[in-house]
Amino acid sequence: MPLDGLSKKLRYRLLCSIWIFLNQSLVIAEEIKAYNLTGVEGHVGLQYLKDDLQQPQSHYRLRTNQEEVSVLTHSYVYHPNFLKMDLGGGLLLTQNELDTSLGSREYDEELYNLTAYLRFLENKPYPVTLYYDRGNPSVSNSLTERFVQQTEKYGVNAAVREPVLPFAIEVDAYRQTSEGRGSTQIVDEKTDQVFMRAYRAIGKDGYGQLTYQVNRRESASGSQNLPIQKTETEGKSTSLDTHFKLGAKNQIDFTNIISYFTQDVSPKREEVRVTPNITWHHSDETYSYYRFDYLNSEIDELETENTSSTIGASTQLTERLNGTAEANSVVNKTTGLESTSNNIGGRLSYTYPLSFGKLLLGAGTRYASSERKTSAGEARVIGEQVRLDGLNRVALTFQYVISVRVWNQARTQEYLLNSDFILTTIGSTTYIERKSGGNITDGEIVLVDYSYETGGDVVFTSLNQNYQATLELYKYYSLNVSYSETDFELEGGQPTIPLNPVTHTITGARADIPFRYDTIRVGGEVVHEDHNEEVSPYDSDSQEVFFQTEITRNIVLYLLEYRLQRDNLYSDEDVDLKRQIIRLSTRPWPRSTLSFEVSNEKDTGGSFIRSYKRTSIIGEMRIRKLVFTVDGRVVEESFGSSEQRHTIISAALRREF
Repeated sequence: MPLDGLSKKLRYRLLCSIWIFLNQSLVIAEEIKAYNLTGVEGHVGLQYLKDDLQQPQSHYRLRTNQEEVSVLTHSYVYHPNFLKMDLGGGLLLTQNELDTSLGSREYDEELYNLTAYLRFLENKPYPVTLYYDRGNPSVSNSLTERFVQQTEKYGVNAAVREPVLPFAIEVDAYRQTSEGRGSTQIVDEKTDQVFMRAYRAIGKDGYGQLTYQVNRRESASGSQNLPIQKTETEGKSTSLDTHFKLGAKNQIDFTNIISYFTQDVSPKREEVRVTPNITWHHSDETYSYYRFDYLNSEIDELETENTSSTIGASTQLTERLNGTAEANSVVNKTTGLESTSNNIGGRLSYTYPLSFGKLLLGAGTRYASSERKTSAGEARVIGEQVRLDGLNRVALTFQYVISVRVWNQARTQEYLLNSDFILTTIGSTTYIERKSGGNITDGEIVLVDYSYETGGDVVFTSLNQNYQATLELYKYYSLNVSYSETDFELEGGQPTIPLNPVTHTITGARADIPFRYDTIRVGGEVVHEDHNEEVSPYDSDSQEVFFQTEITRNIVLYLLEYRLQRDNLYSDEDVDLKRQIIRLSTRPWPRSTLSFEVSNEKDTGGSFIRSYKRTSIIGEMRIRKLVFTVDGRVVEESFGSSEQRHTIISAALRREF
């Protein structure tokens, strides 16, 4: 048919189709090239680092100047959907001045950065990525230490997805090394990891996921002041994670995780865990839940088998009244000890609206029948993780602790009692805290191995009752009181530790009052606790007052004063803690932030006077592609006669292009 024989409308559509086809052909032709550079970015920068640690018998001071230039290119080979490349590198020059108690020296370093990412078939269902990344970042491995660390990581990531397979498979394998030295810490790590995952969506909002991971770690990291014993470990884990929606209205949620983990040494470990969980939504007001948790583990010669079964329901009885009921059975077996507990309980919650606020009431009870069988006088815990920072005392999980050993996470070093950490026993509870001037860094997570008394063979019952009332007034004020009581009755056996009935009362009041359209807030809280028991009774009082105001539109000031007094009636290790915080946040110029904070704590209630003061300033300013950042921190801490001062300063000027 000749073109002029077509209708005007049809002729217009045909011409548009021809134009779109030709235009797409030109685009495709332009994209296909042997090599095409699509972008270049990078930066030049200057940085100053200072790490200054002052202790009574020693000092460490490191000043570092850095000059860095880095370039990163973006390109592709043949076509963007075939191979995308991110290739780059840079040079880092450092000039260092080190001054320690053992002497002084100056030294220079020439370091380099390299980055290479090759992404094959990125938009296909079978992408592959090869990567290599070498850097020299300034890192902080604790709240009070920063240093330059050399890192190297290379590996491969690949996947096969639908429609090639009816499920997705992902593989990631890499090797990573890290080396660095700060004022107190050495980092020397090598990790080889292979991770595989198979995933498939099942039904509405359901899925099944199978993962397998192998992790090999070599570590010679730790404190410079203690011997380091290099450790090599290999861990393997397999996990099956499933989630299903069941029922005609998808009213049943079913989740289950089955996992298996092994580790060859430090310590030798084998663990199996199964955790199915069902939640059934019977209506908008009522749901029930069914939970099971099974754990079987062997750590060195410590064997543990824990089983927990729970069934419960919750319902909105009326518009204001909610009720829950639960039954639970727990069987815990570990080397030297077996305990069984069957319990049932319930709770009611009531909300009563008032013209000036609302009243919240709650009451609960739980009855338990328990039995404890012992085949040894003590049981063990291996590798309990505890974070130690500031002046915080952290209670160990089990009571009546006999002996304690503390390690770093890599188990390359064992810390020393009274030199690195302090143990305080109040009644049946043992607390651990880091010691100022020791080898545990502020904020470090340590591993605690300890043994505890098993308590002898015993059969007993317990009844807990608890009641709460809260009165909320005009959104800004609240008054609350709570009471809890737990009684025990001995049914048989001869316990070697007391059953220890407890009553606990808490009363408190809180206010949070806004002024001037919420630009000023004033508030505080007072709390009194009365804890009565046979082993370790105490009284506690705390007061807190805060003030926050917008001085101008871009400046916010926050002030806090806090005090905690705790009198342990059968111990001299009391608490009399005072804390003050001053924080100033501002945006002095467009695209800039600046914050200044001083936090001061002092506890004079125990055998040793403890203090911790932290001053920090953090800021950033951007002028087009010029970025200036500053991060400065001074931490002063003392424990009795032991004290130290740690100053960390980092300032950087960076020009991006």
